[in-house]
Amino acid sequence: MKYRVLPDAQADLEEIDDWVLENFGPAFADQTQGKLYGTFEILTNFPHMGQMRPDVTSHPVRFFSLKPYWISMRPALHC
Repeated sequence: MKYRVLPDAQADLEEIDDWVLENFGPAFADQTQGKLYGTFEILTNFPHMGQMRPDVTSHPVRFFSLKPYWISMRPALHC
Protein backbone atom coordinates (compact mmCIF):
# COMPACT_ATOMS: atom_id res chain seq x y z
CA MET A 1 0.00 0.00 0.00
CA LYS A 2 1.01 3.60 -0.53
CA TYR A 3 0.46 6.76 1.43
CA ARG A 4 0.32 10.40 0.48
CA VAL A 5 1.52 13.31 2.59
CA LEU A 6 -0.63 16.37 1.94
CA PRO A 7 1.05 19.79 1.49
CA ASP A 8 0.06 21.11 4.94
CA ALA A 9 1.37 17.93 6.56
CA GLN A 10 4.61 18.18 4.55
CA ALA A 11 5.06 21.73 5.83
CA ASP A 12 4.52 20.46 9.40
CA LEU A 13 7.12 17.73 8.85
CA GLU A 14 9.62 20.30 7.59
CA GLU A 15 8.97 22.53 10.64
CA ILE A 16 9.46 19.55 12.95
CA ASP A 17 12.69 18.67 11.19
CA ASP A 18 13.99 22.25 11.41
CA TRP A 19 13.11 22.53 15.10
CA VAL A 20 14.63 19.18 16.06
CA LEU A 21 17.74 19.93 14.00
CA GLU A 22 18.21 23.29 15.70
CA ASN A 23 17.56 22.01 19.22
CA PHE A 24 19.01 18.49 19.16
CA GLY A 25 21.26 18.19 16.12
CA PRO A 26 21.29 16.30 12.83
CA ALA A 27 21.42 12.75 14.21
CA PHE A 28 18.29 13.22 16.31
CA ALA A 29 16.53 15.06 13.47
CA ASP A 30 17.24 12.13 11.14
CA GLN A 31 16.04 9.69 13.80
CA THR A 32 12.83 11.67 14.32
CA GLN A 33 12.07 11.81 10.60
CA GLY A 34 12.81 8.09 10.33
CA LYS A 35 10.36 7.32 13.14
CA LEU A 36 7.65 9.48 11.58
CA TYR A 37 7.99 8.03 8.08
CA GLY A 38 8.38 4.51 9.49
CA THR A 39 5.12 4.99 11.36
CA PHE A 40 3.45 6.15 8.13
CA GLU A 41 4.51 2.84 6.55
CA ILE A 42 3.14 0.83 9.47
CA LEU A 43 -0.15 2.74 9.43
CA THR A 44 -0.45 2.12 5.69
CA ASN A 45 -0.50 -1.60 6.43
CA PHE A 46 -2.51 -1.37 9.65
CA PRO A 47 -4.75 1.72 9.35
CA HIS A 48 -7.07 0.62 12.15
CA MET A 49 -4.25 1.21 14.64
CA GLY A 50 -5.41 4.81 14.57
CA GLN A 51 -8.38 5.96 16.63
CA MET A 52 -11.50 7.73 15.47
CA ARG A 53 -11.92 10.99 17.42
CA PRO A 54 -15.54 12.18 17.22
CA ASP A 55 -14.63 14.84 19.79
CA VAL A 56 -12.25 16.33 17.17
CA THR A 57 -14.04 15.72 13.84
CA SER A 58 -17.02 13.95 12.35
CA HIS A 59 -14.99 13.12 9.23
CA PRO A 60 -13.63 9.58 8.72
CA VAL A 61 -10.20 10.54 10.03
CA ARG A 62 -8.07 8.41 12.33
CA PHE A 63 -5.46 9.68 14.76
CA PHE A 64 -2.32 7.96 15.99
CA SER A 65 -0.02 9.24 18.73
CA LEU A 66 3.72 9.08 18.17
CA LYS A 67 4.64 11.15 21.21
CA PRO A 68 4.90 14.07 21.17
CA TYR A 69 3.28 14.14 17.72
CA TRP A 70 -0.19 13.26 16.49
CA ILE A 71 -0.59 11.73 13.05
CA SER A 72 -3.97 12.24 11.39
CA MET A 73 -4.95 10.08 8.46
CA ARG A 74 -7.84 9.15 6.28
CA PRO A 75 -7.47 5.53 5.20
CA ALA A 76 -8.34 4.97 1.55
CA LEU A 77 -11.47 3.03 0.76
CA HIS A 78 -10.76 -0.13 -1.19
CA CYS A 79 -13.55 -1.79 -3.13
